[in-house]
Amino acid sequence: MKKKSINRYIGVVAMCGILLWGCEEEAANNAPPEKGQASASVSETLLVNGQSAEFIDESGQTVKRIWNFEGGNPKQSTDPNVEVMYENAGEYKASLTLEYESGLSELVVFPIKVLPDLEPRIGLDLLESDSGFHISIGDEVKFLDQSIGEPDQWEWIFEGATPLSSTEQNPSITYNTLGDYDVTLKTTRNNPDGSTEMVVMSELIHVNSIIPVVANFEVDKKILAPGESIAFTSKSLGSPDVFEWQFEGGVPTTSTSKNPSVKYNNSGWYNVYLKTYKASRPENYDEIDTLVVYVRAEDQLCTASPNLLACGNFDLESEDISEWVAGTSGSVIDRMPKLSYSPTLGKDGSGAIIFEFDGNGAPVVQFYSQQFEVKAQGDYTFSADLYAETLPATGGNPMVVEVSLISNHSGNTELYKSWQAPAGMKDQWYRANVIKTLPPGKYNIAFKVYNGAARWRFDNVAVVRN
Repeated sequence: MKKKSINRYIGVVAMCGILLWGCEEEAANNAPPEKGQASASVSETLLVNGQSAEFIDESGQTVKRIWNFEGGNPKQSTDPNVEVMYENAGEYKASLTLEYESGLSELVVFPIKVLPDLEPRIGLDLLESDSGFHISIGDEVKFLDQSIGEPDQWEWIFEGATPLSSTEQNPSITYNTLGDYDVTLKTTRNNPDGSTEMVVMSELIHVNSIIPVVANFEVDKKILAPGESIAFTSKSLGSPDVFEWQFEGGVPTTSTSKNPSVKYNNSGWYNVYLKTYKASRPENYDEIDTLVVYVRAEDQLCTASPNLLACGNFDLESEDISEWVAGTSGSVIDRMPKLSYSPTLGKDGSGAIIFEFDGNGAPVVQFYSQQFEVKAQGDYTFSADLYAETLPATGGNPMVVEVSLISNHSGNTELYKSWQAPAGMKDQWYRANVIKTLPPGKYNIAFKVYNGAARWRFDNVAVVRN
């Protein structure tokens, strides 16, 4: 390998200084000690995993040397010449500490970069299906080089496209003919190893007649505190390239970015609107207007995570029921195996808490939500959607549920009995809704079920300050 010298000097200056006994006369009569001369080199600083580099120290007037090779093998050495092998890709530091006859020391550092094996990868700024990417005839496609190993040359071949080939790193290509087409990418890395690799993606592009645009998006979170931001990501179909966002209560209130980030400073529920289409076909647009963002007021409930079930500031449930408590009323019988979460059995197809009540050996079961905290006294509206799905063992018995606010589920004490579903409630949704004045404190929501066997669903649980 070609040897590349890298000499770095970090001078360590010895100063007599002003000490209590002084040393001006001594400094005048004695010349400063010679530090020594650092002369170290490394054969290559850019490698491929599995390659080695040779480190050489030719420094003069040294009494001690210590090499340290981060990420290398060996890790350390005191030899003047060391061959070090790097197995894993990454960026590392190799350092040489020198001690001279004068008593001074110096540190020489070499940055080492190790590349992984070259692997061509093709990316597209489109939504992918199981069979590849679907576009409309006449669409322009932006291809993205996502190759591993930092190639410096690209050779693209686009079957059925215009142009048919490109040497750009991220070319834009148009498809004007219906069909299914391959895409080939050959990448070359001249430095350090001159390797070449190629990948062929068979029938990667499916060119169809005009595909209708379908607006859709996702968010990284739906519940946040004032001053926090939400990342919106378009998941629209039909390869749109124009995005017109409106954010009620957000900063900014509008955006034309594909994936904008928006801050919300004030508590409340807010709608988000998205209209999207292709600039070449503006008549083929779609729009979506949905209530998506809840910003919780800091002086209301929920001092922990907004992911708490029944925490009061939102009507969404979480899959995490680890802090729920379920047991037979008046005993310590564990009923948690009967408690679960379903992402689909809630009202309007949303998620819900599910409790299987078989009625065997436990005529009454009470279970409790995760705890929430009221920080300011006031009137709070408690609400929940309830559903009793009858099971074969019901046998015509009436099914009853009571919903209460309790303090720390201590002794099953019901501080506020909020609502009782009508006896005989079967196979239909009921809405519990009541206003209570709550002083500051920590609470749980309790659900007490008894009588007929049923699969109870509890959805949209909320306690909100009025």
